Amino acid sequence: MTNGDEVNDDSNLMPNKDVELDEIDHRERGTNMGHGLYRINRALRGKLPIVIPEGKIRPVAPLVAAKFATECNIAVRNHVPVLKHWKEYKKKMGLLKLFTGKLNAKFDINTRDASVQNACSKMMKNASNR
Repeated sequence: MTNGDEVNDDSNLMPNKDVELDEIDHRERGTNMGHGLYRINRALRGKLPIVIPEGKIRPVAPLVAAKFATECNIAVRNHVPVLKHWKEYKKKMGLLKLFTGKLNAKFDINTRDASVQNACSKMMKNASNR
């Protein structure tokens, strides 16, 4: 690049036109669901404590609320069958027990508390509507 000669090298910005898009290698993501919660549990040397105030459906702390909502959605998607109407979920209380059992395995949560049961049923309803 002497004497004002500039080389326009765009080879690192755009793929070569001769290479088709199918030939470009894409990185495959592995499964990573739950690893963030696992790291937090290991850092705390125990399960993440969930405290839900009465009248609320989520914990107050933003990080805990985000992890709780994510795990609720994962539990519904992986373990709760899809029914046609929410009234059918109310008839089958075993599904709510299954759902709270999955959350109890992930978090330090008192599933016998009335406000927690109410919050879990509302979170299950929100997650099953999606």
